Parts: sequence; C-alpha cells; structure tokens
Amino acid sequence: MGKNNKPKKLKKQRAQMSPQAKRNLINVFKGIISNQSCVDGGKEAPWWIAVIFLLISVCLPIIPITVNYSKAYGSSIISSYNYNIDRGVEKTFETLKADGYTFNVSGGTMSFNKPVSTEPVATDIIHDSSRSTTEIPDYQYYNFMVYITEKTGNELSNFVNVLDQTKYEVGTLNKYDEAKKAEYDEKGTKFYTPSFLILTPSTMAMAVYKYETTTRAGSTYGGLDWNNTKDGDLIARVLTVDAELIGAAKTKVILTNWKVVLDETYISQKNETTLKMSFIYLGVYAGLILFLGLMVFILTRGKNSVYRYLNVWTCQKIVWWAAFTPAVLGMILGFVMPTNMIGQMAFIVLMSLRVMWMSMRQLRPVQ
Repeated sequence: MGKNNKPKKLKKQRAQMSPQAKRNLINVFKGIISNQSCVDGGKEAPWWIAVIFLLISVCLPIIPITVNYSKAYGSSIISSYNYNIDRGVEKTFETLKADGYTFNVSGGTMSFNKPVSTEPVATDIIHDSSRSTTEIPDYQYYNFMVYITEKTGNELSNFVNVLDQTKYEVGTLNKYDEAKKAEYDEKGTKFYTPSFLILTPSTMAMAVYKYETTTRAGSTYGGLDWNNTKDGDLIARVLTVDAELIGAAKTKVILTNWKVVLDETYISQKNETTLKMSFIYLGVYAGLILFLGLMVFILTRGKNSVYRYLNVWTCQKIVWWAAFTPAVLGMILGFVMPTNMIGQMAFIVLMSLRVMWMSMRQLRPVQ
C-alpha cells in the first residue's frame, strides 16, 4: 500500500439525548408556570428530580425566616425611644462604682464583690420641681433600679414578677398599698412601675417601663447570659468614656456601651431561637407538601377520575414538582415582609392554591 493510503480515523459521535430526557428537561423549566408539566414530570421523570425539587422547595422559604431571626438584637428594646434608660444606666452605674461595687465577668460567669439583696443596690431618682405642689413639695419618682441576686430558674422568674407588679405613687417614693386602694382611687392618684435591671452570676433580665405608668415598653427576660460577654468589670466597661465628654455626649456613649452588652448577652438566645424556628418551619413546610401530595391521591380516587391509576408515590412526586414556584415566591415575599405573618405564611398559601388549581384543572375527575 502507498504511504498516503492510511486508514481514516472515525469521528466520535456525540451521544444523543433521548426523547424522554429532552421531555424531562423541558418539563423542569416549563413546570415553573405549567401545572401540566408538573403532572407529566411527576409521572415520567426519574424520582430523584422530584426529591431535588422537594429539598429546594422546603429550604427556600426558610431562608428569610432564618435571616430575620439571626438579625435580632438584645438592644432593640431601647433602640428607639428609651424612656430615660440612658440616664438610668449612667446614674446607677456611677452610684455602683462610687459604692465600690465590681461585677466581674470571667468565662461566662459574673461574680459580685458584695452580698446580694432583694432590695435595689442602686436607684436613679428623678426630682421634678416644676411639678411640685403644696401636697407634694418635692415631686420625685424612681426612674431605674438595679438588683443583684443569685436566684435562678423559677425563683428568678418569681422575683421578676414581683418587680413587675410593684407600683409606686406618682409624685412620691411610696409603694402602692392595696389596703388604701379606694382612697387612692378617690383621690385620682396615679401609679407607676420603674424600669429595672437584674444581674445574676449566670444571666440578666431587664424591663423598660414608660415613665410614670405601669405600661411595659420592652423586656429582655430569659435566656440572656454572659457566655459571649467580654471578661472584665462590667461597671468599668459601661462607664468607659473619653474624659473630655460631658453631659448628653457622655450619656450617649454610656448608652452605646450598654447596648453592646445587651447584644452580647442575647447571642445565645438568638442562636437558639433562630435554630428552633428554622426547624419548626422546616417541619411545617415539609409536612404541608406531604399532606398536599396525600390530598391529590385522595382527590383522584373518584370513580369518574381518569387518574385513578396514580399511586401515592406518583401523586407525591407531582406535588413536589409543583412546590418549586411557590417556594421561590414565598422566599421573595419573606424578604419583602420579614416581620409580617404574610411573609411567613406566603409559601403555605401559594402552595395550597397551586395544588388546588391543579386538582381542579389538570387532575379533574372527568376529562
């Protein structure tokens, strides 16, 4: 044979996609808006495609919920109008420092250098001469109180409840006396509950009340710990201010320092709440999808239904295919309305509507 008569190499031919594979791929994209494509995909496509749709559909609407809870801060109770908490923290912590108190945080535990007591260790009393009268020549009221205790669990909860229910007469520092209730009401005397802070070796609690009322404006009860708080004396940390700052500027910095402490003590509770709520909604959304799959199976059992041949597994796959679009829309609405129940319920409503529409049109009893 001649040199130029070498056998030609055969070109490799690309594997052609089967008609069924093409159909499955088309249904994947068309299923975003087409219920019929979801029905076809659930019946004809491999089972693992439906499982992927299920996993994605359960996770997507949870994302904004998780993000929303993870963005919560302990300082949110005083992020807007703080009802004199800025002054209260400054005055009481300065009193504690002057009295020689130290609240040392180390390894997630706070220690006190003086005995605990059921009475406040520091109070901020506001004197308002502009409101003084002949009956009350020195108009005054408690603005903020600080307590230290070793109570935990139910004992701490009971202590908080006692402080919540403690009332003082507006214009004086006298506690409300139930025996004189009729007399007070007759005089039209008003009562109030002061804002307070409770510190324990393992946790803390704080309540903010609108001054001169018994209306609570915010609270941080339960779950606040020192696990993420910087080691050192809490009093010194809160009162750390540049020497040249005075007046309102100084008070503002002290409040900022206190907000950081509130945020740190809330981290453990925030993480626990975020994880718990994420799993709760995960269970709710997954349960909804499985329930709707069962409903489709039941609705196709009618004697006039041409889909009586569909078994439970196939009906589940059809619904799993249909879940993707409501999940995407639910995620979007969850970010648009993160603190609104509409955002959290969007996936449930949209998913139910789509399956209901599919049952009435594509899977209706008589074709």
